[in-house]
Amino acid sequence: MTINRRGFLARTVAGVGLAATGLSGGALAQDGSLETQRRQAARRTRRIIFNNDGDDAWRATEPTTEAFLATRLAPCVDTQVDSVFYCTTEDTGAYTHRSKIAELFTRPHPGIPISSEVRLVEALAKQGTDVLQVALEFLHGHGKEVFWSHRMNGMEDMVAPFLLGKYKADHPEWWLGKPGDDAKYAGGDHRHWYKVFDYGVPQVREYVLSIIKEVIDNYDIDGVELDYLRDPWLFKETYSDPVVAVTEEHCGVMVDFHRRVRAMLDAKGRRVGRPVLLALRVPKWLELSRYLGLDIEATLDSGAVDILVGSGGYTPFAVPPRPFIDLAHSYGVPAYICISASGMRSRGKDSLRAEMPAWRGAATNLWDAGADGQYIFNTMPNEGELALQVMRQIGDLSTMADKQALFALDSWETVKDAGWCNLAINRDELLPVTVSDKDGALCDFYVGMDEGCLKRSQLSLRVYLRGAAETDRITIQLNGRALPTIEGEAVASEYVDIPLTADHVKGRINRLRARVEGAQARETPVELDHFELSVVPGSASDSVAGGRMM
Repeated sequence: MTINRRGFLARTVAGVGLAATGLSGGALAQDGSLETQRRQAARRTRRIIFNNDGDDAWRATEPTTEAFLATRLAPCVDTQVDSVFYCTTEDTGAYTHRSKIAELFTRPHPGIPISSEVRLVEALAKQGTDVLQVALEFLHGHGKEVFWSHRMNGMEDMVAPFLLGKYKADHPEWWLGKPGDDAKYAGGDHRHWYKVFDYGVPQVREYVLSIIKEVIDNYDIDGVELDYLRDPWLFKETYSDPVVAVTEEHCGVMVDFHRRVRAMLDAKGRRVGRPVLLALRVPKWLELSRYLGLDIEATLDSGAVDILVGSGGYTPFAVPPRPFIDLAHSYGVPAYICISASGMRSRGKDSLRAEMPAWRGAATNLWDAGADGQYIFNTMPNEGELALQVMRQIGDLSTMADKQALFALDSWETVKDAGWCNLAINRDELLPVTVSDKDGALCDFYVGMDEGCLKRSQLSLRVYLRGAAETDRITIQLNGRALPTIEGEAVASEYVDIPLTADHVKGRINRLRARVEGAQARETPVELDHFELSVVPGSASDSVAGGRMM
């Protein structure tokens, strides 16, 4: 559906009372200096944005600021991380930063024994500080940018009941679903996760806005991130039976919400003499965002947003969302796409899908597609050396140029039971795909490397076929060129290795097709479950030019 954006905004803004905020279209124009600074601050270099979910508050080994910082924040100093988006949200209304409006969340984590002994949040409060204040002082001292990240909804208390905050518990009438929905709907249905707030309720919006304002006023933050990916539901329509899309009026409510946050940030900016930025993290598929109530173009058109982040990172190898990136750039807004360790999951024995080559491949694709930097999530330096390698490499193509990269596609198997996120994911771009004896399986995947570099590299393909039998013969084509036929015992093995030449692979979009030939009757189809294209550069002298690996 095509919408006249300015006309749409005029109608919806009037409908939700934006004039009451005192922010008109020309408000910022009256302070040209601050507006100029804001544009410059939005466009600063952010090689890597590290979204820290705040769980380090449970992992400190002692009740001290030093022990807290040593867990995650100190290790990221000597890396390519330029910005940290620090989350203090445990539930809507319950946070690990101090507040006069919301609950200070001091409960230990039952699965992290040290948290019961240390009780860091309580200890810091007695010292007159908190994790957000400590993070700000430390990271600013090391020249890092710091945003406070606020999760706009959360269902984690349905997995871990101890996370349920008092405010949410006190207002079940504002939940999107109701008790019993978890039994009515399977876990792969978002309605199973019923304990999330309805932003169609004015009291919910006003309460969240009051919390955001308090943080803006009380902390020396460089910006606020409104994180819609944990979780992306906002309105009752998406919880109805059957599910329906939200209306333009609902989208207008959220446009107004963002403009009101913008007004708070600008008021703070005028007080302190420097801009304070607004970032949104939303689904990277524009139509899915719109379906949930987040009209990204309308929000960009409102002028409220400085940075746009796409995705929860669960599908890091989906074809890069150029429409998302291009839309942000058309409004002069930097665009980042999230890569999460939750999406970098191994697909079987000997898979490299969770290893550093895969991170390089996913990051290379995003650089090639025009992303302004990398945004990482669930990538914690306290959980192993891999996270530090990620932080030291993917923020610059030159630090990956002579190293192996892996290219693949994501699997629906990773998220099919995770209804709390799969409504924000386009299933059409994912594996598995059925391998038939007619047209066969067909999938497109992305390789963000220049063909000159590919020709100087060692290439190989590994294919994992599920449900195939030894009597089957599998024929595979890559970009229309036939690869060796797979048959006999190799068909039934977990992975089949296929050598490639430089002529098989193209820069950017590649097409893989597989067909099965065999007389065996079967109850379940043969599926292309996973594949991994390995690229090992042939020369360390390969250079970077024009945003692409050359």
